[in-house]
Amino acid sequence: MQAAYCASKSGILGFSEALRLELRDGAPVQVVDVLPSSINTPLFTHARSRLGVLPRPIPPVYEPPVVAQAIVTAARHPVRQVTVGGAGRMLEYLQRLSPALTDRLLAGPGRAIGRQRTDLPDDGQDNLDTPAPGPRDTTGQFGRWSFGTSLYTTGFGLHPERGRLGWGLAAALLLARLRRGGRRR
Repeated sequence: MQAAYCASKSGILGFSEALRLELRDGAPVQVVDVLPSSINTPLFTHARSRLGVLPRPIPPVYEPPVVAQAIVTAARHPVRQVTVGGAGRMLEYLQRLSPALTDRLLAGPGRAIGRQRTDLPDDGQDNLDTPAPGPRDTTGQFGRWSFGTSLYTTGFGLHPERGRLGWGLAAALLLARLRRGGRRR
């Protein structure tokens, strides 16, 4: 359902990695990858679909201003990469940990992949070959289920040093606990 979309995102990430390396020596440009989770945009209404019904984003869904704020903040304070939405970051970690487990979780009991179908009929209209006529909205039709903020993005996504500090503290606490447990035996 989203293979071509995912492939294009992978291509953009590869391009930005190469561009970042080419610009590293004194260029007045910084490359930041902004990786949005599911966003409530009109993509799901206007993209070509062969589902027979309109597709929907995989929950949790965030509102477009969450991504816009991340882009503005990253432009003012560049970081290498910003993931918008904690669910996207969690999925990224799971994929690194175990791609097979991630596949099972997405296609398995919770069926995140299966939940990409709405009950709304697809009118067959799309903007793949030509742009949609006239002005369009930036927000999709999934606002009832979307979040207007992402605590993860605000707290950690735009501040990677906080995330590293958090992981470091968690590792130190775990190590201390393991050491205490070893002494008791």
